[in-house]
Amino acid sequence: NFGTGHGRGLYLSEANNNLIRNCSFTNNDDFNIVIMRPSSNNIIEDSILKLSPYGLGTVSSRFQISTNNSIRNNVFKNTINLDLVSFKNNAIIQNNFYVGALQGDIGNNTFCIRGVGNKYYDGATGPKCRNRR
Repeated sequence: NFGTGHGRGLYLSEANNNLIRNCSFTNNDDFNIVIMRPSSNNIIEDSILKLSPYGLGTVSSRFQISTNNSIRNNVFKNTINLDLVSFKNNAIIQNNFYVGALQGDIGNNTFCIRGVGNKYYDGATGPKCRNRR
């Protein structure tokens, strides 16, 4: 386990080119993972983010935008799974979202690549891949 029972599980600020893989973030008072200020080219994959108010959140100003991050193949089960502010042009795919909401700059990110998107369970909703004809 990593990032369990704290205020925030993992805090990235002006962090670039990091790999966060096979981690468990649970029961934190705030965010399981928070990305601050411009942070780019990070990969968060194969991890569990659950039982906290926020799964993954970004906190920044409109002038400090985090881009080119990849959030893939994770399990989210929080009150709010994603809370994205100033988070644009990122790939958020192959995740399993349970119960919680997705909010913020959702439309400014990619949730489907070549027909591969995310799965939503237990009332969770979010962007889906569109069928092509």
